[in-house]
Amino acid sequence: MQDRFRICALALPDCRLGLFKDFERRSTDTHIWKYIDGKGTLVEQPFLREWDAEKRERMEENLRQSLREGAAAFAAWDDRELAGYCVVRPEPLGSRGQYLKLDMLHISVPYRGQGLGGRLFGLACGAARERGAEKLIICSAPNETTVAFYRHMGCMETMEFFSALAKLEPEDYQIEFELR
Repeated sequence: MQDRFRICALALPDCRLGLFKDFERRSTDTHIWKYIDGKGTLVEQPFLREWDAEKRERMEENLRQSLREGAAAFAAWDDRELAGYCVVRPEPLGSRGQYLKLDMLHISVPYRGQGLGGRLFGLACGAARERGAEKLIICSAPNETTVAFYRHMGCMETMEFFSALAKLEPEDYQIEFELR
């Protein structure tokens, strides 16, 4: 069976204006992960996060800026349409600089459930290993489905909590992946 997706490294020239015009980023759930007394706890709470046109434009600029700063990025294409992408930031984090941050991993709604998330996650892990990281830190959307995806990939509770990242993304849930 031929794979309908072309997955490749993403470079700055690939990030044309309107790249995310048709990208459907939406997450809904009935439960989220929250820190209660410093411990991750699944609580019942409606969750909705989606991109409007303004957010799509900001995310395009964030992607271009990440690439200018030396991030590793990969994209999955269905013909000329962006089906998903991921970004690994280049700055070492953690007490020993042992982490790199998986900054973005998004699959457009019509392409979910086809294995693209796992394939892009694998490429992100490979890029982080090549850059000398021992672990990935992920500030995940806190909804149950997204965290379950990362747990299915082998992620676990983070050994180091990054308060600076929590200030930037207070609702997100921090998890990590061991790259060895």
